[in-house]
Amino acid sequence: MQTRWIVMAGLFLAVNIAFGTEGDARFYGGGGDGCDGMSTHARSLDGGPQVSFWSASAQTFVWTDASASLAALSIGVWDPQSAVTNGGTFKISVPSAWQCCFDTNIAVTVGGAVAGKIGSPFYTADGRSLVLPISADFEAGDLVTVTGLRVVNLRLCRCGTQWLGFTFTGADTVDAYDEYPLWTTILWRGGSYDDWGIATSEPSGFYVPSGTVISVH
Repeated sequence: MQTRWIVMAGLFLAVNIAFGTEGDARFYGGGGDGCDGMSTHARSLDGGPQVSFWSASAQTFVWTDASASLAALSIGVWDPQSAVTNGGTFKISVPSAWQCCFDTNIAVTVGGAVAGKIGSPFYTADGRSLVLPISADFEAGDLVTVTGLRVVNLRLCRCGTQWLGFTFTGADTVDAYDEYPLWTTILWRGGSYDDWGIATSEPSGFYVPSGTVISVH
């Protein structure tokens, strides 16, 4: 019995090491577990400050739309460990794999119980990040919300699933990812030989009655 537990513990550690880097999916659920097959991401840096970042819901965008509104975003600080202090910043970024950006003409609204600890938000020069200046030290349990963000240039994004990035340590690397995904799709996915890209095409079905070929589109 002891040997079995040692083996099981070894397998558990191996899986967590393999999937433990920031941005990797931490857990793929199943029916009835509350996750509905969606992947969940780490709250923040492993072993470091505990900061959560999440959207109000998962969202699907149409690839051909000129722009799209983002659901409300929340930032919760559970164990700041002196890493979320006056003079620091929160930075929310579009997925690195997408070439879209935020609509810099839109003024966002910061809410929540400690909204006063955030200064005037501003966008980076390329529009790919929103910066929230921190004007007072955050304490455990502090939460702020961000509403009004819009994404433009969706036509430059590949169809698929991505996550917004969140940084609070000031480093270039992402500290945490949105706990809900963003999907981009198109109105018509096309079929083989229709001149659409391979990444978004699906094979057509064929029915062969008495030697006659019928293509179903």
